[in-house]
Amino acid sequence: MDSLKLSHIDEELDSTEVAALCFLCLDFIPRKRLEGVRDGKELFSRLEERGLLKNEVFLSQLLHIIRRADLISFLRKDTRQPMETDANPMLSEYRLMLYKLYDNMTQEYLDKMKLLLINTVGRRQMEMSNTALDVFTEMEKKGLISNTDVTKLYETVLKLNKPLASMVEKYIEGIDRHHQYSLPSANTEEQKERERNYNTPVPVSETRPSWDECVSSDAQAESPSHHNEHKKEDCLQSSMAAKDTVRRNKTAIQQTLCTDYRLILNKVYEKDLITWREYNNLKSINKEDVEGHVVELVDKIMSKGEDTCRAFLDLLQTDKEVIKTFPNLKDIQCNGGVVNQEDSHEKPESPEDVEALQRFEETSIFNNGPLEMETPQKDEPAVGALMKNEGAEKELEASDEAITFMSSIDSLVTVSEGGRDLGKFSVTVEFAHRVQQACVMLHAQSHGAIDDSPCGTTVTAYLTSDLKVLEEDYHEYVKLEGHSLDKRCHMVQRDGKMVINKVTTVGEEVTKESISYPMSVLKGLVTEGSNLLLMRLFALRKKVPEHMTFVSLDQRLNIINTSFSELGVKQLEVGGEDLKVFGVQRIVHSLDDGPSTWQCYFLDDGRLASRGQVGSPVIMRLPQQPLKIEKDFEKVPLVWEEDLQMRSEFLDRKEELKASHISYLRQHPEIRALISDFLQFLLLRKPDDVFPFARDAIASAGGSFTAPQMDRLKLSHIDEELDSTEVAALRFLCLDFIQRKRLEGVRDGKELFLRLEERGLLENEVFLSQLLHIIRRADLISLLRKDTRQPMETDANPMLSEYRVMLYKLYEDMTQENLEKMKFLLSNTLGRRQMEMSNNALDVFTEMEKKGLISNTDVTKLYETVQELDQQLASMVEKYIEGIDRHHQYSLPSANTEEQRIDDTTSLTPPVSETRPSFESISSDAQAEPASHHDETEYYRLHHSPRGYCVIINNEEFQGVLKDRGGTQEDAKALTTVFTRLGFAVVKHNNLTARDIRTEINKLRNYNFINHDALVVCVLSHGEKGSIYGSDEQVVNLRELTGPFTSDKVPTLVGKPKLFFIQACQGSGYQKGSVPYSQHPHLEEREQPEIVTDAGPVPETTVPSDADFLLGMATVPDYKSFRHTNTGSIYIQELCRQLTKSAESPQSDDILTVLTRVNREVSKGVFLSHKQMPEPKYTLTKKLVLRFV
Repeated sequence: MDSLKLSHIDEELDSTEVAALCFLCLDFIPRKRLEGVRDGKELFSRLEERGLLKNEVFLSQLLHIIRRADLISFLRKDTRQPMETDANPMLSEYRLMLYKLYDNMTQEYLDKMKLLLINTVGRRQMEMSNTALDVFTEMEKKGLISNTDVTKLYETVLKLNKPLASMVEKYIEGIDRHHQYSLPSANTEEQKERERNYNTPVPVSETRPSWDECVSSDAQAESPSHHNEHKKEDCLQSSMAAKDTVRRNKTAIQQTLCTDYRLILNKVYEKDLITWREYNNLKSINKEDVEGHVVELVDKIMSKGEDTCRAFLDLLQTDKEVIKTFPNLKDIQCNGGVVNQEDSHEKPESPEDVEALQRFEETSIFNNGPLEMETPQKDEPAVGALMKNEGAEKELEASDEAITFMSSIDSLVTVSEGGRDLGKFSVTVEFAHRVQQACVMLHAQSHGAIDDSPCGTTVTAYLTSDLKVLEEDYHEYVKLEGHSLDKRCHMVQRDGKMVINKVTTVGEEVTKESISYPMSVLKGLVTEGSNLLLMRLFALRKKVPEHMTFVSLDQRLNIINTSFSELGVKQLEVGGEDLKVFGVQRIVHSLDDGPSTWQCYFLDDGRLASRGQVGSPVIMRLPQQPLKIEKDFEKVPLVWEEDLQMRSEFLDRKEELKASHISYLRQHPEIRALISDFLQFLLLRKPDDVFPFARDAIASAGGSFTAPQMDRLKLSHIDEELDSTEVAALRFLCLDFIQRKRLEGVRDGKELFLRLEERGLLENEVFLSQLLHIIRRADLISLLRKDTRQPMETDANPMLSEYRVMLYKLYEDMTQENLEKMKFLLSNTLGRRQMEMSNNALDVFTEMEKKGLISNTDVTKLYETVQELDQQLASMVEKYIEGIDRHHQYSLPSANTEEQRIDDTTSLTPPVSETRPSFESISSDAQAEPASHHDETEYYRLHHSPRGYCVIINNEEFQGVLKDRGGTQEDAKALTTVFTRLGFAVVKHNNLTARDIRTEINKLRNYNFINHDALVVCVLSHGEKGSIYGSDEQVVNLRELTGPFTSDKVPTLVGKPKLFFIQACQGSGYQKGSVPYSQHPHLEEREQPEIVTDAGPVPETTVPSDADFLLGMATVPDYKSFRHTNTGSIYIQELCRQLTKSAESPQSDDILTVLTRVNREVSKGVFLSHKQMPEPKYTLTKKLVLRFV
């Protein structure tokens, strides 16, 4: 549309009209994109992004609704009559009804409606709602109204005014009468799909034309006596044939029309197939580039849909002047049976002859079978689609030619016209797997500089053997001084669609686009990645079929055509030598700009020798001829088994390499797991800056990389619907689970979701559903819970605390007047600057928490403050305080309490004994108060630096029959990382004999612990009943480890916690679980060598009689514990994870709470078809809270 017209309209619109237009556009533009719109220009920019301003129709609808006839007349001076298409969607009856209510609602009725909804929607939201449209928006967010349910709205307006209620009633009657499906609502699933696919060619059945119109335009329509069903079928066939016919005959049409371009341009404009502006743009042509303008004209016709294509074909075949000027067009027929002009001299007589003439068969190097590329008939793939022949179901075999082809690397240099080196270009192709599907991975990379400004392009594509695109990443950048351009595009096949996300960054401005196309529309798709491989195939065959036209996407993600043609063989200088090269030309057509042409030349073996864009001063060329390996002798099979000496040398070398490999992994067992997990995590997150990401990920490698499981499309949709105030509220609610610093820079939903993923809180929908429930976005909850489980509280699905929910409710019900009063009352306590910067109650509560004025155990100051404001608000705080007093805060569903979970399991627990402490003591320990309120009579004091020693005895290699303990280095590393961060001085001993263990324990006992707060000893070894093994396989009793540190032997440890963690079995038995007990456990060990056991039980008499000891055992008596030979033992790894989680939590969880969580998480696993249950034993007299220093 004309920018001058839009500018004029913008000047005539006031702020209330702009707000009304934004509301009317909510069915077509995500709420988030409309949030910051303040004037007409910004709104028009959003409409242009969605393709809704290609002509005046949609904007005319909007102006008609808000009764701006003067602006409509300004638009419609030289345009066509409006009609509904995907480019010109009609506004829904639902939104029109809401606007009419707003248009007829007085201020008195508005105030009454806000009063009626204040408890349901929230006092704050109602106070901030200035118009009825604001109220309707809040009701939609809360899920109170939708296009299929306006009951709550009807009940509300019925109490205000009957004429208003009649408007809603009339809409409800329409829903009941037509089942909602005849309404042009943009909220049905069909319309939602259409919103995401504005530029997608939509089947005619979705554009809702009358069947009579379709039949009348069909050249072969049946008689009126035929049934309606036949008419519908004919309509679909005829309308779908129009665009298909233009596409198939595009090259012939373009070449023919070039002879008199101005005639066809005038005719097209006379028939109203293009606008006045398009006509003017196409009329101003360069005579030397007539063909390019004809191509642009035909592309524009095709982009306007089936009706325009049908009218265009009618023009070519019925207009007398056109027929006389272009006689060769007579062969084009509307039914899709087409003969191109170039083939007219030997026109076949039957469709079979046409098919035989156009067929192109060569041998596929991927499956050693025929590969067909042909012009498809009805219901076949698009032109250029590569298909396997029958019989190709057998497993793909890689021939020598295929291996050579795939292993070759194209490496070119980029040079200017003057021969200056500007950069490098490379292409690699290799076999790969994606989502357990065999495929080909192509990676193309171009990096260099133009005018000393860095620039480059990177393409990574996963392709099937028939060149269908499974996934592709495209990245292009230019870094100029003071200005930069960055384009990223990611496409992936999902659920029968190609989902495409594009992000363009120009300077500081970021533009995001998302679209999806049905794969049926993209048959024969050629992308930036797949075209490189396709041209290499053409070059190997030394032949490009005529009229090879494929589907592609342009910069704006519109569907366009890409055609390939043969340039023939020529001589090209490569490294000072003239070589024969075969040329392939690719022409990429565009709806907006002229076509771009690329010419590539290939060597005999398919390697790229030269690549350049026509008209560009830059070209990529091969610097020197690749080395060839000549086959100077025939390979003869070597029967090495019959040569005893060779066989012996081979087996010796094999064992030598195997031993070396095992030895290296034994010394560095973390390498394999670390690299594997990191690469998986990297590809899932796809960070912009890899190095900081790698540093942070490897630094925290003691944990595990967990892939997010929630649907990215759902998260993206939720992000688009959240406004900035809701994101701020979600940040506040997450403060119990994510550190304040990590939430500081969060500005939108996507950034928040990344933080939640880091904490493992988006493994399913439960936690996010809680958050959305608190902020009353029922509409988004319904999106999440279509196919998910019912929520239950676990560590992965923690419940929001009553404390934070109470604060949010205060914020939600606090008026602006009360907020200003509260800020005034707290200005002396919190500071005037902080209060001035606080825009809402959540900001004030955050400042109060920072200053220690409120916490989950003390809200006295808050209660005193809100009492001065509003008694209803004070009652909320009072109710929370009563809950603290009544339940000692332990019954609150806080994300960091364990009492409720333990109470639920007490009926399953055995009687209390020294081996299994009472649940009363555990549950009371679980309710630790914040560190700032620690009482030394209740908590062990930790204030020295370092806190104490953490001694790790790590036995991996054994001298006798016991197997080496692969993976134990992972345990030692994890323990070192965690206890170092907890403030302990870590001392590690590897492979100690029994005598060495006793020696080190005695040395430790003689140390003066006066300046230490605690002692930690970790033993990782094999064991048996009541003991562990030294590396010499001699026994050390557990009592010999704990006994030397009793109060009478080490006075400086009196009253200080002494923690012993033992990774060893307590017997030879296997625990039963939900999986039946195996009759052949040793056989299972051989089948699953990654999981092994540490044999050796511990008796029940090993807890010292003295106080302040804790003994954490990997398993209960008489059973084995399990260890992964690559990633470490199940118990130690979970212990380190839970210690880390507790130390980072805002709550103060004590060590027994941590060990309870370890028990729960370890007991969930199944190892070699068996279970494992850890066991803590303790004589602690206080609560021990371990925090990072």
